[in-house]
Amino acid sequence: MSNQADATRATVRQAEEPDIPAILSLVLTSYRQFPLFNYLYSPLEYDKDAAHDTVFFWHRRVLLDLLNPTVMILVAEVPTTLSPTNASPGDGADPVELESWRMLEWVLRNRKLSQASNKMPGSVVAGFAIWKDRLGGRAGPSEKAAVQKTNWINSLRVTLLNLENSFWSMVYQRRDQHPTRYHEYIKAEETLEERYYQERCYYLDNLCVDFRYQRLGIGRLLLDWGINIARQRKHSIGTEASVKGVGLYRKMGFEQVGLWKIADIEIPVMKLATP
Repeated sequence: MSNQADATRATVRQAEEPDIPAILSLVLTSYRQFPLFNYLYSPLEYDKDAAHDTVFFWHRRVLLDLLNPTVMILVAEVPTTLSPTNASPGDGADPVELESWRMLEWVLRNRKLSQASNKMPGSVVAGFAIWKDRLGGRAGPSEKAAVQKTNWINSLRVTLLNLENSFWSMVYQRRDQHPTRYHEYIKAEETLEERYYQERCYYLDNLCVDFRYQRLGIGRLLLDWGINIARQRKHSIGTEASVKGVGLYRKMGFEQVGLWKIADIEIPVMKLATP
């Protein structure tokens, strides 16, 4: 399934396992501009090599999502001939943008990472979205089991990945995360679920556009795909937005239903009721 945008010449398709290096590159350079990521991964500001941990653990996180039948990961690709809106750090660049440029230098030196498309020669992955069928706090065990049913090979891979993640969480202290802040985040996630996600919805877990290719309509393309699926399933849509992204969500018909608070960060909670 693909969706073509004449304005940006961007193509949206379902992600595959070979796309993980491109997604990780975007996490490090562009998703870091989301205030919550910057808060949780603050050690990356002074220790760029701690990003090896981010790559290691996020690779497993993304792979688990790819193996999960309730999750759909999309990537947006653009031709390398498309001129970026942000080709170099300007004199007025803010500290967050400068961090993105510095992290981009680290990514380009890492042979495990690349934004080159594995499907379209001469193209790069310039954005991704992770959509989830969020069952809600009121869903029972039988409903969850029915939705999450998958083949035995994927089930085995998921089991092994979860065991591996449990092992590493017991024996290794991650260098890329602030441990106290991460525990605060886990507690805040429980509050978010209780207040805003008791009912089933199509949930946008992550939306990220390369900081060099923003304001070209790529984020809207990734949003459109999920909205269309939600309408087909007659589900509402929920997500948390950055302050910069609220305008786009409002244009797409979303309404702010609350604020999710973590420490001093206030994150707008956005909902869209689909007909």
